[in-house]
Amino acid sequence: VEEMAKGLRERERLRDMFGKYMATQVVQDLLDKGELSLAGELREVSVVITDIRGYTALTEQLGAAEVVALLNEYFSILVDVVIKQDGVIDKFMGDALLCWFGAPVPQADHVARAIAAAESMLVRTGAWNADRVARGLPAVPTGIGIATGHVVVGNIGSPQRLEYTAIGDAVNLASRLCGQAAAGEILVSNAMHKGALAAGYEA
Repeated sequence: VEEMAKGLRERERLRDMFGKYMATQVVQDLLDKGELSLAGELREVSVVITDIRGYTALTEQLGAAEVVALLNEYFSILVDVVIKQDGVIDKFMGDALLCWFGAPVPQADHVARAIAAAESMLVRTGAWNADRVARGLPAVPTGIGIATGHVVVGNIGSPQRLEYTAIGDAVNLASRLCGQAAAGEILVSNAMHKGALAAGYEA
C-alpha cells in the first residue's frame, strides 16, 4: 500500500511539473499510455490565436525585466481562461498565444468553447487594462483570430525533443485573422461563424 501511495504521489508530481510546460490533457494521456508516439491524427478543432497590438512600441518603453513581468501577467489571464474552457495551450510565440479546443480529448462543443474563451479573454484583459491605465501604465490591447477545421495534432519532432502541436489550414487561417484583428476585436472564419450560429450565437 505504501509503495502504491508513493507511486501515485510521484505520478501527481510529474503531472504538475510537466503541466507547466505542456497541456494537462497531453500529460495525462502520456502518463496513461506510458510512451511517446510520433504519430499524428486528423482532428476537427477550433483554434484561437491572440496577439498584442503595438507590442514593439510598448516594449521600447520598458526594460527587459518589465517586459517579462508584463507578459507573464498578461498570459496568466489568457491561460486561466483557456483552462476554464478545457482548452489546450499549444505555445507562446513572443507576445502571441496559440491554443485550441477539441483535441486530444474530443469536445463536441469546441466551437462554443473557443468563442467563449475569446470573449472572456477580451473581458478579462479589458478589466486588467482599465486597472493599468488607472495606475498610469499603458494598456496592452489584444487582437484575436479564431478558426475551426481539420488539423493534424500530435507529437512533432524527434524522440529527443517533441512538441505536441497542431498543423493545418485552421491554424494558418486563425493566424491571418489574428493579424487583421484590431485591438479588442475577434475575427472568425466563415466555418467558425456557421458553427457559432449552429451553437446559438447571434451573428
